[in-house]
Amino acid sequence: RIAVIGLGYGDGLPRALGNVGEVAFAGQRAPIRGRVSMDLVTVDISDLDHPPKIGDWMEFFGPQIGIDEVAGLVGTISYEVLTGLSLRPERSYTGARQESAA
Repeated sequence: RIAVIGLGYGDGLPRALGNVGEVAFAGQRAPIRGRVSMDLVTVDISDLDHPPKIGDWMEFFGPQIGIDEVAGLVGTISYEVLTGLSLRPERSYTGARQESAA
């Protein structure tokens, strides 16, 4: 079973993740299959215990898949992956904010 996810290199997902990257869903990982296209990526969900439904969120990097792992798969550094993201993907930030001393 293949899931089609609305994220691609137009959003900043590295094209080199095709056939080597993974996504996470519900504590499990599923491999990216085929090429990363401009707006879509396909993922093999055959082995997931609880496959996603339309509208579910998939993690490309975050708590379950580290950004350094993703960068290593595509032969770069995490900073380059993060700064390559376009404005289209939704972002959420967690952690304490540091106030500068005046």
